[in-house]
Formats: sequence, C-alpha cells, structure tokens
Amino acid sequence: MLRTTMDRMSTLDAEFFFAEYDNVPMHIGSVAVFDGPAPAYQDVMRLFEAKLPKVPRYRQVARTTPGQVLRPVWADDEHFNIRHHVRHATVPAPGGPDQLRAVAATLFALRLDRRRPLWDEWFLDGLEGDPDPLRRLSLIRQQMDNIKHTDQAVSAEILTGMLGLAAPTWLALGTQAAFRIPQPLIQTVTTNIPGPRSRLYVLGRSLTALYPYVPIGNAVRISAAILSYVDTVSFGVTADHDSLPDLDVFVEGIKRGLAELRGLAAG
Repeated sequence: MLRTTMDRMSTLDAEFFFAEYDNVPMHIGSVAVFDGPAPAYQDVMRLFEAKLPKVPRYRQVARTTPGQVLRPVWADDEHFNIRHHVRHATVPAPGGPDQLRAVAATLFALRLDRRRPLWDEWFLDGLEGDPDPLRRLSLIRQQMDNIKHTDQAVSAEILTGMLGLAAPTWLALGTQAAFRIPQPLIQTVTTNIPGPRSRLYVLGRSLTALYPYVPIGNAVRISAAILSYVDTVSFGVTADHDSLPDLDVFVEGIKRGLAELRGLAAG
C-alpha cells in the first residue's frame, strides 16, 4: 500500500506561491560555474537522484484546496521522474558571457511546472573556457524552500506570522495585489544572502563562481541579490527589459561604487 506524506505550506511560502502568475515567476536560483573536466550528463543526473532522500521536498508537489480555504499542502509526487528536473542544454557559440546571460535570462523567465516538484537544474555546456574549453555551468532554479532565516528577517517573520492568521483566500488576494499594484515609492529590491564560506565541489569539480538570481514583481521591475562565496561577493541583477533597457548603466554604477569603497578602505 502506497504511503503519502503531506504537510501544510508555511505562510511565507504561500505568499510567494500566490504572488506568482503568468508573467511573474517567483522562483529564486543561481548560476554556478565549475572548473575541471566536464562530467557526463548522466553522472550529474545520478548524483541528484542519489541526494534526493536528503531533501524530501524535492519529491513533493504543491496542492491547493478548493476556494483556497486552507494554505496549500506539500504532497509526495507519485509520478516523480528525475529527467523532468535535471536537464541539459548548450550555450550558443561562441559561448561567452553575453550568450550565457541570454540563456540564463530565458531559463529564469520560465515558470516552474506546478504539476511537478518546484525545482529545475540545467546542465549547460558550450561555454568558452580559459584554459579549460570543457568548463560546464549548472544553472539551478528552485522555489519556496530556500528562504533565508536570519536575525535580519525578524520583521518579516512577524509580518508573515500575522498574515498566517488570515484566511488563505485573503492571503492570496492580498499578496497578489501587493505585487501587481504600482508602487511609485519602491523602484528596486535588494537582498543579501550569506553563502558558503568554504569551497564546494560537485563530482570532484571545484565551484569557482556563484551568481544569485531573485525575481522581480509586476510593480518592482528591478531586483539585485548579493551572494558571498568563500572570499568573493557576487551581484545578480534582474530587470524587465522593456522597463529598463539601459540596465548596463545600473550595473556600471554598482562597479563604480564598489571601486570607490575599495579605494576608501585601502586609504
């Protein structure tokens, strides 16, 4: 007899779940670059499959209730298939930063399939390497279960705790309204995420760079994430192209600001 495991989605997760709609995916993720000879795609897929027992959520789907009377629940996916989640693609030639950004933008813009567990991993090849021409990139998208919990999030926890007292129907409507109604006083959202302080490896390959991705909302058209890894800090900037075609100006401003702070620290 098949045993099914279910547990209720947290209020914070439900906020992100209800905020998402056709043109506004709410997943988070990262672009991870590894050194060394490229592993086979099948080896990567087997690695993820072997690790699944340690992350039960990766085998669960989100189920809603009629009329959204209760918060959604996480339920085991009886038809789980690892091939639906670990995928392979090639970055177009010449495989430089511009081509990589274009592929990443396309993949991050796609909504995750709610009929399946809410995570994807893209194994990308075709990147130029120096000196390793077979350098591969793994682009990971995931939703719901990577929300950071730090002392800086106390206010958010209090707020979501209060929202948890509201009926999920009103929670859904309120969250959707907050993300869709224009907010002229809010132009961008920035978040800092403390990353691993020791070097990570996958199948013996060293993780050399880690770039964060956070979503934008219908009302806020640009977001920036700051992620630390070992002794480096990376910035991930997401924007709506139609609303901000000159994103390079914003990014250049970040570079100049960091250079100025570095100069002050050195002086």
